[in-house]
Amino acid sequence: MRLASLLLAACGIPAPTPAVLDVHIDPATPDTTHGLTAVVSGASPNLTFTWMRDGAAAGDTATIAADATTRSERWTVTVTDGAASGTAEVVIANAPPAPFEVTIGPAAAWPGENDLRCEATPADPD
Repeated sequence: MRLASLLLAACGIPAPTPAVLDVHIDPATPDTTHGLTAVVSGASPNLTFTWMRDGAAAGDTATIAADATTRSERWTVTVTDGAASGTAEVVIANAPPAPFEVTIGPAAAWPGENDLRCEATPADPD
């Protein structure tokens, strides 16, 4: 306990509560195709960002690129401005599969001479 808190308590004055920043992560429900952005309101412009991915240090800027994320990871950001701090957390969701890419060929097919082929290629970003 700090000396100031002890003196306040001795005088019957409650210790001040630490200031808390309003922090959230955008988007609120990200998947692996979304980058992460720490959004802070009511803070000074001198902010420090600390990102954690599943408990391990992962960055110190306001944003995290989408390709740095993997589904099921828990991302936490703590933002401080020297006087106050705030924390937000998200879990990376499974991205929906992309539409199939369909190709039909050959481009110049003639009845009785060429068989048409249809190929569908699925795409899943994660």
